[in-house]
Amino acid sequence: MYQICTFCFSAMCNWARHNGHCFRFYTSPKTYTEAKEFCGNLGAHLAFSKDQATNDFLSSLMNGVGSDAWIGLTDIHQENTFVWDDGSPLDAFHNWVLDDGEPNDAPGPGADCVRISLGRGWRDYKCSGTFGFICETGDTS
Repeated sequence: MYQICTFCFSAMCNWARHNGHCFRFYTSPKTYTEAKEFCGNLGAHLAFSKDQATNDFLSSLMNGVGSDAWIGLTDIHQENTFVWDDGSPLDAFHNWVLDDGEPNDAPGPGADCVRISLGRGWRDYKCSGTFGFICETGDTS
């Protein structure tokens, strides 16, 4: 399970802490750009799932609440070169839905943004699609 961050101001209530960061899953569907902007307005960013423990934690936030959520990973600037929104490259850890051939640029060209599909893994999808999303910020407690 996870613990609620000890800080609480305005929209920052009920965020869950993991490994020195706080996360919150929002179920309201937004495009990738809208979700990124929403998180930014909170002083946060779309979540980075750079290791298995964080990936499992993000899935636990979604469990029973939603099925898909944007994370901060895209190949917008160069096809098939996925980069986190902080500019760091996708390293050895990934969680693509390999049995579906992900990343597969489906449903057609422009599937440049990445979402977690609960119980499955990561999928690339058109950034104009609307899904829930997970914001992340540093623990300021």
